[in-house]
Amino acid sequence: MKRSWLLAALALPIVGLLAGIAVNQAQVRDADTWRLPIEGYDPRDLLRGHYINFRYAWRTAGDPRLCSRRSCTLCLEKGDGGVVARFAAADSECSAKVDVVASNIDISQGFARQRSQFSSRIFVSEVSAPRMEKMLQEQPVELVALLTPEGRLVPQTIEPAR
Repeated sequence: MKRSWLLAALALPIVGLLAGIAVNQAQVRDADTWRLPIEGYDPRDLLRGHYINFRYAWRTAGDPRLCSRRSCTLCLEKGDGGVVARFAAADSECSAKVDVVASNIDISQGFARQRSQFSSRIFVSEVSAPRMEKMLQEQPVELVALLTPEGRLVPQTIEPAR
């Protein structure tokens, strides 16, 4: 009896991890790919791992006060001049909705200038870090990200801008 309890206790974290992976993969399978312009790269912080911190360089539209409580929803739209992120209420309908909180996007706002900046970070392996840093310094780049139906923006990689 004690042995079966021990096996169950050891298996439970593994089953939980596998269930989490399965749910994440199911969400990403139905995701749309977006190429988003980024700027303002910060150097990797080796104390926190190999990450590149950046700001999204999309244009914004709408009322930024909708993001005043950090519970922000953005509707992404592709236009001639690039990507536009329109501020929206949480219950708004749009075809490409981004939940800023679920996407781990940081918001800094300057309401006096009616400007909001959205930043995030992406993990970079130690092997690809030198190539990635060189690319960031030499040319404009875009973030390739997946947008799940639930509104989670999942960074995948950074590539040269098209």
